[in-house]
Amino acid sequence: MKQHIFLIFFILFVSSCSSNKITEDIETRVDILYEHTVLMDQYSTNEELLGFGLDMSKLSNNEDLTTVDMMDEMESSYSIELDGTYEAQVQKLEDKMTLIMDEWAKLEEIKQNILIYEQLFK
Repeated sequence: MKQHIFLIFFILFVSSCSSNKITEDIETRVDILYEHTVLMDQYSTNEELLGFGLDMSKLSNNEDLTTVDMMDEMESSYSIELDGTYEAQVQKLEDKMTLIMDEWAKLEEIKQNILIYEQLFK
């Protein structure tokens, strides 16, 4: 019986430690990701970004946004649904940005190859 009580207290303790709080680490990661997302329109056209699944019109680029506001805007901009803890949500946003950047890099390589081809065969 004592083992069961100890196990219950242990489970409660562990679950309280993994609470869904916005930590300084999460704030920093969201700030960086949001700023990076806002800057994407300097590297590609809106049409290209939409092709990657990034809708820049969903971002306000307002400096007074809270961490949650930034996450909500990115969720909308990335056309994804976030759930779970803040940590899980930020990880999903970071994973989506990684995919977008991979696609962007492929497109840039294609553009460079087209330029080279055009220069060679003028």
